[in-house]
Amino acid sequence: MAEEENIEVIEGPTHRIKKVWRKVPLVGKLALVLVIILLLAGVMFSAPVKSVFKEKYHLIPFDSQRAYKDHQWFDRLGARMTGTDAEAQGAEYLASQFEDAGLKDVHIEEYQIMLFEVKKAEVSVMPYLPGGAVPKPMTSPTGFTHKSDFVVQGFSGSHTWSDFRDDMTIYDMGNGTTNSSWSNAAGKCGLLHNDQWTPGDTQLYRRAKENGLACLAIHNRVIHAEIGYVPLFKGVYITPDETYVEMPFFMMSKSMGDTVSAAAKNGSKLRLNFDVPRSMRTIHVTVGDVPGREASDHYVMLGAHSDTVYNGNGAVDNTAGTVTVLEIARNMAKERPKRTVRFAGFGGEEEGLLGSNAYVHAHAQEIKDNLLFYENLDMTNIDVKRGYGGWIGTNDNATAEHYRAIQELAKQRDDRFQKYDIAITVGDMNSGSDQAAFLYLDKHVCHAAGSGSLEYHTYLDDINHINTESEALFGEILGTYAYYLAEND
Repeated sequence: MAEEENIEVIEGPTHRIKKVWRKVPLVGKLALVLVIILLLAGVMFSAPVKSVFKEKYHLIPFDSQRAYKDHQWFDRLGARMTGTDAEAQGAEYLASQFEDAGLKDVHIEEYQIMLFEVKKAEVSVMPYLPGGAVPKPMTSPTGFTHKSDFVVQGFSGSHTWSDFRDDMTIYDMGNGTTNSSWSNAAGKCGLLHNDQWTPGDTQLYRRAKENGLACLAIHNRVIHAEIGYVPLFKGVYITPDETYVEMPFFMMSKSMGDTVSAAAKNGSKLRLNFDVPRSMRTIHVTVGDVPGREASDHYVMLGAHSDTVYNGNGAVDNTAGTVTVLEIARNMAKERPKRTVRFAGFGGEEEGLLGSNAYVHAHAQEIKDNLLFYENLDMTNIDVKRGYGGWIGTNDNATAEHYRAIQELAKQRDDRFQKYDIAITVGDMNSGSDQAAFLYLDKHVCHAAGSGSLEYHTYLDDINHINTESEALFGEILGTYAYYLAEND
C-alpha cells in the first residue's frame, strides 16, 4: 500500500472572490447587484438609443454659400410677376439648375390664365378752384412715386387721363365701416383709411364695385409701422364668373395718404393714369425628379412658388423658398432614395395659387393615387436680428413628431442652428400658400415659413434681408424628412 502525499491547496481568484462574497452582508450584495444592473442598462440601452436616433434620419446637407449665389442671380433678375418675361426666365433658370444637378424628367409646364399686368401707374393731386369746376391756374399737380408711395392692388382697372375733365373727386370714407360711406362715394374716388378691422382686398373690391366707385384708394395707417407704413401689394381673388370692372385700386403709404387727405379737404382732385390690362397670360410650373432606386409610382414632393409680387424683387417672398427647394434638390440628387422625390416651382401664387391649382387639376389622378406627402416652402428665411422665429405646420400628427426630432438632430450636429426657433404645429393647412391646392385631394402636407421680413410685399424686400443660414436649417429639416419618407414608404 502506497503512502499518502501531503498536497497543498492553492486558492485561485475565483475561490477568493467567493470567500469575500460570503462575508458581504445581504444589503451590500443587493446594492452591488443594483449598481451592476444600472451600468449594464446604460451600456445596453442608452448608447444604442442615441445611436438609433442618429441613424434613423439621414440628414440632407445644405450649402448656404451656393444658395446665396442663387439669391444673387434672382435679385439681378428683379420682380417676377406671373405672366411676365422675368417670371419665365426664373422658371428657365430653375429648370437649368435642376438639370445641372442631375434631376430627371425636368420640364416646364405652361397654363393659360386670365391675369393683369401693371404697365403704367401714375397718381397726383391737382388743386382746384372753389366749386371744383376747373383747376387752379398757374399750379401744377403734386405727383407721387409708383411702388414706394403707392402700389396697385389685385385686379385694378385702367383709367386713361386726357385732360382735367378726367380728374376724380375724392370722397373721404373714413374707415369704411358705414354703408353710407360707400354709397356716397359712387362715381368718385373713395379714400379709405385702414385700421385693424379693415377686410381683405377681395372684399373691398367687391364692395366698391357694388357701390359704383370710380376708384378706391387705401390710406395705409396700420401696416409696416416699423418701416414707415410703406404700401404693399395684395391680391384680389375674383372668380371666373364674376363681372370685372375698370376701377383703379391702389394702396398709399401713410405719408402719401396724409397728403391726399389734406388736399381733398382743400378741394383738390385726384389725377390718375393707369394702364393695367387683363389678358390670357402664361403661368409656368417647373418640375424635376430625383428617381427612386426601386420601381414604384409613389413619390414625395417639395415645392415653392417661384413668382413674386410686381412691386419688388421678392428676395424673401419667395426667392427664399425657391432657393431652398433648389438646394435640397441638388443634395437629394446625390442620394439614391427608395422612392422618387419630386421638386417644383409654381408661378401664380401671389394672384391666388393659380399655378399650383392648375398643376393639381392637371395631375389629379396621379397625385391622388401616388403622392405620399407634399412639403411647401414659402419665405423660409428667419430674421433673427429682429428676434423672429420660423414655423412648420402640417395636417399630420406623426409628421410633426418627425420634424421636431429632425430639428433637434440638426441643432446637435451644427451649433449655428441653436439660435433659431422653428415651431412645429398641427392644423388644417387650408390657407397661406400652395399646399392648400393639394388638400382638395385629401393629401398630407406641410407649410414651412420663416418670419419673412417687415418688408413683405413691398419694394424693400431685397437681398439685404436674406439669411441663408436659417434657410439651411429649413432645408435640412424638410429635405431629411422627404428622404425619410422616400425610404420608408
